Order: sequence, then C-alpha cells, then structure tokens
Amino acid sequence: MTVSPSPERNPLGWIALGVMLAYVIFSQLSASLDQDPSDRFGSIAQRARVTVSMQAVLTEVSGERETAEPAVANYRESLIGYADAIAKLDPDPEQAALEVALRLEAESKPRAEAIKLLRDSRDQAFQALATAAETETLTAEEAQTLADAMAGHAYALRLGRAATLGKAGLKSPRPGYSSESKTGMVLFVGVALIGSAAGWIGLLVWRAMRGMRPGQHLGLPCGPITRTDADGLAIRAAIMFAVFLFGGLAAMGLAQAFGPYQRDATVVLTAVVLIAGVFFALRLKIAGRSWTLADLGLRSERPLADVAWGVGAAFANLPLLLVVSSISQFLFQWLPEPTHPISSELAGGGAPWRIALLFAQAALLAPFFEEVLFRGAIFPALSRVLRSVPLGIALSGLLFAAIHPQGVGGWLPLMLLGSVMAWLCAVRRSLVPAIVMHATHNAGILILNLLLTG
Repeated sequence: MTVSPSPERNPLGWIALGVMLAYVIFSQLSASLDQDPSDRFGSIAQRARVTVSMQAVLTEVSGERETAEPAVANYRESLIGYADAIAKLDPDPEQAALEVALRLEAESKPRAEAIKLLRDSRDQAFQALATAAETETLTAEEAQTLADAMAGHAYALRLGRAATLGKAGLKSPRPGYSSESKTGMVLFVGVALIGSAAGWIGLLVWRAMRGMRPGQHLGLPCGPITRTDADGLAIRAAIMFAVFLFGGLAAMGLAQAFGPYQRDATVVLTAVVLIAGVFFALRLKIAGRSWTLADLGLRSERPLADVAWGVGAAFANLPLLLVVSSISQFLFQWLPEPTHPISSELAGGGAPWRIALLFAQAALLAPFFEEVLFRGAIFPALSRVLRSVPLGIALSGLLFAAIHPQGVGGWLPLMLLGSVMAWLCAVRRSLVPAIVMHATHNAGILILNLLLTG
C-alpha cells in the first residue's frame, strides 16, 4: 500500500502576516502610550460638539437661553479647556477656526495667534470669524453681516455664526441640537432597544428549537480546508493586509492631483485599491489553486435569513458592547479617548455629499474588505492551523481589534465585535451575515455621531 506524501507546508504567508500585524500592534501600543489626549484634534472636536449639544438640550428643557449659573460656568470652562487643547496643536486654520468659535461661545477672548491664522488663510468665512472675534461689541446689523459671511458647512463656522449673533444679543440656535435631531435620537434609541430585545429573543428561540449547545455545529464560511489551503489563505491575507497598509498611502499620493477635492479623491482611490487588492490576492494561483469570493464564503443559500441574522446580531450585540466599552473605559481611562478618523471627519462638519461619501466608506467598503480579510481568510486559516474554531474566533477577533486606529483603548469592544462576526460566519457558513452586521454597526455608530453632534 502506497501512502501519498503530505503536501509541503508554506510558512511564508504566516511570517509576512505576523510581521505586519506585529508592526501595527506595536505602533498602536506606542501611539497609545506616548500620545497626550490634547494632541488629537478629532477627539477634541468631537467632545466639544457633544458638549455644545448637551448644553442645547439643557437650554431647551429649562425653556431659557441659559440654565443655572454653575452649569453655565462649567459649560464655558469646558469649552475653554477644549480651545486650550487645540492651541497646543500645530498651527492650522481649520483648527484655529474651531478654537476661536469655542472661545466666542464661551465668551472668552480668543488668542491673537489663532486670529492671525484665520486672517492669513485668506478665506472670507474665516476672516469674518476673525473680525467677529476681534470686535468687542457688535450691532445687530454688523453681527448679521458677519454671520452671513461665515458661509460653509464646517462646524466651526456654524458655531461661529451662532456665537457672533449672540454677541449682538440676537437669538440663534447652537448647532448640534434641533427638533429634528431630538426626534431622530428618540427613534434611534427606540429602534436600538426594540432591536436588541428582538435579537436576543430570536437567538434564544433558535437555540431552543435546535437544541444546540455552545460551540456545537460550528464550521467555516469556506467549508473544510486542508493545512495547505490554510497556508495559501495566510499568503492571500498577507497580500490583502499589505494593500491595506500601503495602498492607502499610494491613494493619498495620487489624490494630491485633485486639489481641493483631495480628501474625497483619497476615499474613492482607496476603495479602488482595496477592492483590486482583494481580487488580485484571491485570483493569484498558490499551491495550484486560486479562489473566488464565493469559495471564501461570500455566498448564501438563504439570503434573507442571513441578512436577518446580521441585523439581529448587530442589535443583540449592543448591550454586550456597552458593558465591554464601559469596562474598557475604566481600565484604560489613562489613555487617550478612542476615536476613529471617520468620526473625526464628521466632527469637523462638511457638505452632505461629503458625509454621504464617508458613510459609503464606513458602511460599505470597510465591511466588505475587513470581512473578506479577517473572517474570509484569517479566521479559517487560524481555525485550521489551531484545530479549533473557537480559538480561531477569539484570535481573529483580537487581530481585527488591533489593526483599528482607535488604539488600545478600543481593543476590548472591537475584539467582541470581531469575535461575534466570526461566530456568525461559523454558524451560518457564510460571510454575508457578518458583512451585514458590520455594515449595520458602522452605520449606527455614524448616525449616532451625527445625532449627538449635529
């Protein structure tokens, strides 16, 4: 009887993937330990917008322009603290605009250096904000003229307009809280609570009907694979991860040719690079085999059921996510507050089409690319090599958390999120519910961000 030799193992993918992941994890650790919270403009802007919105809520509840004096004093002190933190950053007109607007709202004198940055920018809206900051008293007509000149969707200009009108005694609602946002927040919370309860009830009913024990009948989205297949998936994951690390830099370089639309061009070009990277990595023949998205698990025998699983899991995961986020915040309170760059972009305001582009990036591109990479390639490969699907779920969840830009402070909730999505893939044998869950989660976070910060 002749025994066929086992296919030769190829550790190249594991080595390359390990080196890149180690580099990213080390960079995240270093950034979290070395970075001062005041060095992150996006985080400052986001907290400032929430503070202004909460003050608007108190104002509406009290039925007056200002609430009790201690609350007003604390509010102004908070805004001045944000402005002082921005002042420590490298000089930048957009940052200076928010600093000046915050000081105007706090009825504090803006810094001369920040005003000069606005003047030197030669932007008419910024110059109008500088004029409002320099002028001690304004008539109603002067304030209205300056407010009209502060045209733009940027949050700093919207806050500056309201503060300028307030300087002349004219009533103007602060950005970030309106009857529409109030209605939206009530609906958002209601949907989240009902959806979370429905998700857990559905899961318990399904478990009871199937009579399943935890861990029973777990599989892989790509189906059973050999160790050679796992090695090949590791190589493909390394290629996709390299595209993730360096493709964005290439897209940023190419986007410079688009001038004022550089940020938007970066998003579009990054999407093109990442999607091309996925198809290149899959179609590359390794160990005599190439893959398709369907081979990886991007298929569904019951599409509606898989979509329902993804949406239901996103809602059911909310209470767990809140608990883990609270634990993480307590454990890592000495680190900078976790902030995603897209949240920072939203915190700066922007035209509706730009916000729509950011939504597409977060709710379409990221779920597709990250699920193909982590749940489609890394999770099955790890599960096969470790001979344990639960271990593959946990480790791929940790790696998923470690590559995100929120830093160490965001690892625990992100690991939970990644592990739940891997569990979905193991239960449903498909990437579809994980992509739907990822998209639902990201879209919900962005909608909440907009509702809180206007």
